[in-house]
Amino acid sequence: MNGKIVKTVLIIMIVFTLPSLIIAEDTRFVRGKLISIDQESKTIVVRDNNGVDTTIIFEDEETFSRIERFRIKTGDKVSVRYIFKGNKKIGKYIRSLRGC
Repeated sequence: MNGKIVKTVLIIMIVFTLPSLIIAEDTRFVRGKLISIDQESKTIVVRDNNGVDTTIIFEDEETFSRIERFRIKTGDKVSVRYIFKGNKKIGKYIRSLRGC
């Protein structure tokens, strides 16, 4: 009887944790000064406090539109969450750090 319970619990654990392991993405953040915005290619460049430039591409129009909606412009301090897709950094979220 105990063997069946242990098997059942293990199966339940595997069923609920395996999808999260498969879906998990390598999420990164960059904070710094927004150096450039390219509306056509939906690309931005953020320079961090060490002077390193990070180029981020936005595939999602809704996320990229946050730049205009929240009046984010070059020179603003921003925080950007992105993931790696191949060798590209794909933006998932951007927010202004104005006043922070």
